[in-house]
Amino acid sequence: MVNRFRNFGIGRKLNMGLAVALGVALGIALDNFLIGLVLGIAVAAGSGSGAGTDNDGIGESDE
Repeated sequence: MVNRFRNFGIGRKLNMGLAVALGVALGIALDNFLIGLVLGIAVAAGSGSGAGTDNDGIGESDE
């Protein structure tokens, strides 16, 4: 159980990276990288992955 919580921040950051990568791939398919990046960030924010783990001020919460 301790290991699960220790690795949780890493897992959430990976999930955010995957969501952004997925959005970028979709944007490339649509011939628009910027739209893909925005979609990826929106998906990551919508799923809550990466929130509060990267300390960049984006998606941070007081959890």
